[in-house]
Amino acid sequence: MGQEDKALALSAVARRFHVNRKTILRWIKRGKLKGFRTLGGHYRVWSKDLESFLEKSGVTEEPVSPGMESPGLIFIVDDDPAYHDPLRMIIEQSFGAVEIRSYENGYQALIDIGRLRPAVILLDIRMPHIDGLEVMKAIEAMNSGYRPRILIISGYIDPPMERRLSGTIAAARLSKPFTADALVTALSALGIKPLLSRVHEPPVLSVPDVYRGGQ
Repeated sequence: MGQEDKALALSAVARRFHVNRKTILRWIKRGKLKGFRTLGGHYRVWSKDLESFLEKSGVTEEPVSPGMESPGLIFIVDDDPAYHDPLRMIIEQSFGAVEIRSYENGYQALIDIGRLRPAVILLDIRMPHIDGLEVMKAIEAMNSGYRPRILIISGYIDPPMERRLSGTIAAARLSKPFTADALVTALSALGIKPLLSRVHEPPVLSVPDVYRGGQ
């Protein structure tokens, strides 16, 4: 390999993502991140492969925010961008002074979860590359004491999925489609305070017929 290409330990890679090294190892074993094993049996990642992975994932690196949680910061993580605006509109109209960030990419969301530590995450389950279940596992593996309040939003919450979710750090779930009032009620139960008077809101937040994104 050229001089610019370095073999990185998993701990170094994990620091780039603000996650636990076990999460990086899981990504390697599932083929999401290219890695290799040394003669001594240790996993490594070539720096060029990591940069390629970062570029394809759309990850940007910034300093980690201090503190355990950012009050009033809400993340929307859903791979269909058409679904972001209705959620954002209902939250802004109902809760006022909150900051909302939306993500189509589970990897980018996970990086920002690690560095910004949102108070609440609206999380889709079925997403390409890294699904909502794995995002929650990665948060739990941070071992930092940080536990966001996670609201699962999915069109596939059947009994088997309920059983899988029961063993996660998810605090609540909503099945798509759901009403705006149901969303406000769920977020209020997670500790977000609604405005005393609310602006007119759409009666139902539903998935369009053409919707084909992760649910």
